[in-house]
Amino acid sequence: VSQSRYDGLLNFIELMKFYGIDRDYIILDGSFVTDKSIPSDIELVFPVDITDGHYAALCMQFFSYYHNIVKTHLLVDFYPNLSGGNDFSAFFQYIGGKTGMIKGLNPKDLKGILRVASWANV
Repeated sequence: VSQSRYDGLLNFIELMKFYGIDRDYIILDGSFVTDKSIPSDIELVFPVDITDGHYAALCMQFFSYYHNIVKTHLLVDFYPNLSGGNDFSAFFQYIGGKTGMIKGLNPKDLKGILRVASWANV
C-alpha cells in the first residue's frame, strides 16, 4: 500500500472517532486487499445498527457530508452497512468483471475481504 493510501485510511479512522462513530469492526476491500503491488483504492464498510435511530442518523449524516471529501482527499471510499438494508460487505466479496477477466474467474466468484476488529487503538 502506498503511504498516502495507508495514511488516508488512518486519518479516516481518526475522523470517524472524532465524529463519534465507534464501531466494533470495519471491513476493508478494494485493491488494498488484493495481490496488486500498487493498490489503487481502499474501500471500507462499517456496520450501522438501525435499531438505534440517533446513532443511525449520525452515521448517515457523516456519510452524506464526508463521503466525497474523504474519497477525494483521503483516498478511502466508504459506505455504512445498514442492517436490513444494502449489504455492501456482501457486494465487495464478489471478484467482479475486471478481475474475473484478468484471472480467468467467474465475476460472481467470491474473494476474501478484511474484517478489522477493535480499532480503538488505531
